[in-house]
Amino acid sequence: MSRRRRWGRHDPDEWPAGAAPTWSFRRAAGIAMICVVAGLALGRADVVAIGLPFALYAAVAWGRAAVPRLRTSLRTSRDRLFEGETTTASVDLSSDVDLDAVVVTFDLPYALTPVDPRPRIVAVRAGVPRTVDVELQAARWGRWPLGPVRVTPFGPHLGSGTAPRELPAATVAVLSTGDAFRAADLTPQALATSGAHRSRRRGEGLEFHGVRPFAYGDRLRRINWRVSARHGDLYVNETVTDRMAEVVVLVDSAYDAGRTGGYFGRASSLDVSVRAAGAIATHYLYTGDSVSLVEFGGRIRDLSGLHGRGAVTRALDWLLDVTPGTLGWDVQARRIGAQLLPARALAVVLSPLLGDRCVELLADLRQRGQAIVVVDTLPRDGLPAPTRFTEEIAHRIWWMERDRTIAMLGEVGVPVVAWSGSGSIDPVLRDVVRVSRAPRLVLR
Repeated sequence: MSRRRRWGRHDPDEWPAGAAPTWSFRRAAGIAMICVVAGLALGRADVVAIGLPFALYAAVAWGRAAVPRLRTSLRTSRDRLFEGETTTASVDLSSDVDLDAVVVTFDLPYALTPVDPRPRIVAVRAGVPRTVDVELQAARWGRWPLGPVRVTPFGPHLGSGTAPRELPAATVAVLSTGDAFRAADLTPQALATSGAHRSRRRGEGLEFHGVRPFAYGDRLRRINWRVSARHGDLYVNETVTDRMAEVVVLVDSAYDAGRTGGYFGRASSLDVSVRAAGAIATHYLYTGDSVSLVEFGGRIRDLSGLHGRGAVTRALDWLLDVTPGTLGWDVQARRIGAQLLPARALAVVLSPLLGDRCVELLADLRQRGQAIVVVDTLPRDGLPAPTRFTEEIAHRIWWMERDRTIAMLGEVGVPVVAWSGSGSIDPVLRDVVRVSRAPRLVLR
């Protein structure tokens, strides 16, 4: 048998030296020794004979024990997936000696659940590669560590083993999966760049605006022959141009109210906010608009300048790093209003509306003339139910005060609507567009 070596620094791809007896070997050796000693003391050969099989097992197991050079590696079939989808984590094993059992244990977060939770124990033969596959299902958005993975080898007849080795964890990005979202073709103000939204500027477009007399330079295909025949002069159809809109989606991460149950369970307020932000950003990017993302409340982060369908992955990847926390609201109010919200942009705020500072921030942005739509992301069924009569009374009072706060926001021009998937913001979006296009009183 090879000489036992001490643990120390080793090649990260190879197993360190040092075999040790297992409890199976120790039990067999102990039983054999007890039988031999008892048989000699009592002068009974049958007692000695009982211990012979155990002694034979211990001798064979320890005689075949060797220091394995086990090579291991961890890989995943997909390192980016959506909630509810599955990925396969594979551990590749190869050894220079026979191993009767190799135990593979995965240390997984709650967001990555194995489809088959049974432990993985395989036998590895010398020179024959072996792969252990574990199918995992993504239960919640975020960046999650897959591992560490512990690999514990045992020699022939389970008589010897080495210390477990931990493979470094791999990172799996789980993108949020929201409901299919669609919104009406309404924006308060359009940009100068061509797009898919109707503007108030007359020019080449598809939306009919009116009829006017023919002028030099008008195209013949725009002549309205019915009106021309009725008046005796040429008249042409007048259209408005199609322009691109600018949308800023703000995610309030100050609080995460409610308990999250993952993709297949209840959603917390932050779950609703992140999934809704991904759905809204995807819709407007597919429409061809300019989209920006802003996180506030916990920390201030922004991702601006997103255009086209190719930017959907960037938007969903940015949402993975949304984390709850608190930061000075005065600093956030100044920076959000001055730097992160263009004057002509439509601001869609996703917030559970918890705390007075958030409400004051929204009212301040509206007083500056910003077009705002607030989506209430607080789940009514996700909060803990009151268990006592006094808690129920306090629960009702709190909801009444919250409804009053939402009504006050509506009075200052900040509409609030609950998130319900596709078409959630259409009713309030029409009001915002109507208010933004109404004439304003200017003091001179």
